[in-house]
Amino acid sequence: MSKSLSAYLSRGALSIFNSLLRSSLFNPDRRGFLRSAMKSAEAAAKKRKAAERKGEHVPGLLIAGITSSRVFSRPDVENDLSGGGEALSAADWKRIFAEAAEIGVSAVLLTGDGLLRRRDVLALAGRFPSLMFPFFADETLFREENIALMRSCRNLIPILRVEGAGSLDKTARAMSELSSDGAVFGVSVAVTPENARAVTDSAFLSRLVDAGGRAVLYPEYGALRGDGARRLDPSDRAAFLGRLNTARKDFPGALFLALPADESSLGGCMAAGKGFFYINPCGGAEPCPFAPYVGCSLKNGSLKAALNSPFFVSLRESGLADAAADGGCALRAHEKEVASLLTGKRENLG
Repeated sequence: MSKSLSAYLSRGALSIFNSLLRSSLFNPDRRGFLRSAMKSAEAAAKKRKAAERKGEHVPGLLIAGITSSRVFSRPDVENDLSGGGEALSAADWKRIFAEAAEIGVSAVLLTGDGLLRRRDVLALAGRFPSLMFPFFADETLFREENIALMRSCRNLIPILRVEGAGSLDKTARAMSELSSDGAVFGVSVAVTPENARAVTDSAFLSRLVDAGGRAVLYPEYGALRGDGARRLDPSDRAAFLGRLNTARKDFPGALFLALPADESSLGGCMAAGKGFFYINPCGGAEPCPFAPYVGCSLKNGSLKAALNSPFFVSLRESGLADAAADGGCALRAHEKEVASLLTGKRENLG
């Protein structure tokens, strides 16, 4: 792992928390939540370190597909590895969240189209205050019942999508509403060849940070999904990362992370439990939302069993995800090899 980027992420997270604490002087509810969140993060990190000493690895993040997602769909992959069957129930997710908290996971990223319609699952978040639940929000976020849900479950962290520089006005208004309500939130800016320069422009970033955008993700879906027309070429990606590094110096109170481009500086792909793994809506454990290969199921199995499943272990030990291919998705660059690792290694899919 690159010590410089790792240190930047650690410092950035701490800086965001401290900045939010300073701005919460007259908001005791948010101030109390932030202090509790910092203590929970420290306690979870200690659990993960204790597990490492015993030869067990626990990632700090899970990605939970509460509903299916068009963003993660892979029509080019023809296989029967979706896990199949009925969607996980709220009781199933409760069991998974409880184990996540117990073993030292810090955050569960909730994903899926129409996610806010699964209020039965979202309402469970407040019952696990040691976990943070970031989720990709849609236009229904500001309905009264959803605002009320977030007020009662402060560990639900909305991530607002910014489609490009032209959509910032609308998003900035939403960010202002969240800030005035004392909510903690993040921002996701999808990167394309057309907008890569505009969304790293100093004026754009100033407006984003001034509106409260302190944690900013830059997913490059063209690289993650193998869409050549929407993927940055090597020279454009190098220029994009150069501007992002400048932004990290110019805006020390914010955190910027590009995916998958930054993974090469983090020691390669973080999938298959190295840094996270994905649970699809039917309970199948997949290395990553963009690598839909299921080696075991959490319908009846445990998180620890998934992390130690033959497929995940083989994938982590194979070296296939050690280095991203030209800033793109490492697993996609080795899809045939990844698929071959599944042979004889699928468990508990009945």
